[in-house]
Amino acid sequence: MKILSLPIKFLLLIVFVILSHHFSGDNLPGQPDLELNKNWQAFSNQYGVERFGQDGYFVRAIRSGHSLFNKTYDSAWRFTRKTATSKNNTCSSCHSPEDLAYAFVNSDRFDEKYGKRISFEEKVVRCYIKQLDGFAPTIYDPAIRDIRIFSRMVAHDLQLVEGSIKETFKP
Repeated sequence: MKILSLPIKFLLLIVFVILSHHFSGDNLPGQPDLELNKNWQAFSNQYGVERFGQDGYFVRAIRSGHSLFNKTYDSAWRFTRKTATSKNNTCSSCHSPEDLAYAFVNSDRFDEKYGKRISFEEKVVRCYIKQLDGFAPTIYDPAIRDIRIFSRMVAHDLQLVEGSIKETFKP
């Protein structure tokens, strides 16, 4: 017994696609965010991202890390919770790119608080859980990888070496 014939199924699919497109809103995937683009240009100029090329895996990962850092509630929505202060629920509301760079070069050390060695990735995961009141991504998630590459690039530009201490840092 046929419930719907093939032409009717096709017509329903077309209607679904048109309605989905019409009611999808302004935030379509791939649509540029002008505010983030301005921030990216300033960041790119400040840290010389263009020396790594115009496009490629590394630059895309840095750009993704920049987006995750500045607009966590949009870029990593699956790890954060919507709150009344969602606009402030970003990595950049607590940290600067330099803070992440110093955290990167000082990561993978024994932490007395936890009684074990803590990697940079695990620190980022803990920050998502505790500071952003969110959910735990795995340390292998592309979002964590891109934040690591973003931090690594800033550390490279600042010429930080393992164990570098920020002068304004107070434990």
